[in-house]
Amino acid sequence: LESGLGSISMSTNESISLNQEEIDLLMQNGDDGVADFTTARLGGEDYAYTSFYFEPFRWTVFVAEQIDVFNQTSRIIQQVTIITTGIALVGLFFILFFLSTSITQPLSKMASSARAITQDTLNIKVDIPYEYNDESGTLALTFNSMFRELDTTYERLKQYAFDSAVSQKQEQRIRTIFQKYVPQDLINRFIKNPEALLLGENRNIAVLFTDIRNFSGISEGMEPNELVRFLNRYLKEVINIIVSAEGVVDKFIGDAVMAIFGAPVKHENDSLLAVRTGLNMLRAVQKLNAKADKEKSIKFKIGIGIHFGTATVGNIGSDQKVEYTAIGDTVNLASRLEGLCKQYHQEIIISDNVARAISNSYPLIFVDKVAVKGKKEATSVFTVVPSLPGNLKEAHKAYHGAIKHYYNRDFQKALTEFVRAQKLGSDEFLTALFIERSKKYTKQPPANNWNGIEVLKSK
Repeated sequence: LESGLGSISMSTNESISLNQEEIDLLMQNGDDGVADFTTARLGGEDYAYTSFYFEPFRWTVFVAEQIDVFNQTSRIIQQVTIITTGIALVGLFFILFFLSTSITQPLSKMASSARAITQDTLNIKVDIPYEYNDESGTLALTFNSMFRELDTTYERLKQYAFDSAVSQKQEQRIRTIFQKYVPQDLINRFIKNPEALLLGENRNIAVLFTDIRNFSGISEGMEPNELVRFLNRYLKEVINIIVSAEGVVDKFIGDAVMAIFGAPVKHENDSLLAVRTGLNMLRAVQKLNAKADKEKSIKFKIGIGIHFGTATVGNIGSDQKVEYTAIGDTVNLASRLEGLCKQYHQEIIISDNVARAISNSYPLIFVDKVAVKGKKEATSVFTVVPSLPGNLKEAHKAYHGAIKHYYNRDFQKALTEFVRAQKLGSDEFLTALFIERSKKYTKQPPANNWNGIEVLKSK
């Protein structure tokens, strides 16, 4: 093609008729290098073309294609590109999904296993699979090891809980059985400190002895089964009274009962607890006798002796038989005081130690100043009553005024006051006893070293 701009070469698969204006347009847009595609209307059709300069022939070469054909090819390329890209993305998704699943599956199982620990039903025996020797595999191995340790610990805890429950049941059974023989406080103490079971200690305690009067004569007229029922009914009342006063039933000696107050647990006033227990026993016997009177059964009396002092308290015995008990002079004197009840015709006799501790709680009646068998030291002994009726207060005052005269060796004045106390209703046996002694010493005064102590030759 020739134009004012030079010659050009045009290549196409079709014949194109170009006018001069179109040729000039191509020449103006020509380039000496590769150019981008440009659109132009050539020969009445829209073309997309590009050009380059061919140096050997000094030609500008144009390459053109109808725009519809050109765009169709572009669309095909675009579609192929989109499809290829889509396939690549889908493939990449599946690859990433596979990789993420492979990585997260162990983590998911770890999380699931961890959640299982918080449930009521534990399933710690979970073995997390691992397929790769990477961080996830190391983590899975670590979790498996941890779960195995947790499972072992859980099994130990279950065994410990089971053993603890069995131990508690056994302990409760032991408590239930032995509290019939040993006070609950003592059981609690020995469970906390088993070594103390073998130790003894000196304690200040109140000791109470009680005995049925003329039990041998009573038992002779009763059948064995009847005697057992009689004793069980009596002892049931006695034991309930002792336990309710926080005392300890030390032992049974036939029909006699020994109780201690102040061991293993010390109270504010153990002497008062012992005396209150003794008075409640006397009331219980009155009720039993009232019932026996209606049933035309046997009635009975008891004697009670109480002393307060130091005794050795602990488990005494051997490997085959051990008994928690108290021993010592305090126990012996309490037993002797119980024996004095029969001699002085009293239901209850207490030592001067006990009398001092309860003087503000109950009225006391002086009995005598005695040295019991087996002891050189003397003790003043008293009886105690729940209350003193108004009509006996003057008699009580006269009787104790006479006691002072008696021990001051003024036997004539003592005799006068004892007689007056007797008329006012003072204790019949005790008043008569001191009247007789006063008369004797009025006629024949005792030696200068007389101290008023009665030395007893029998228990």
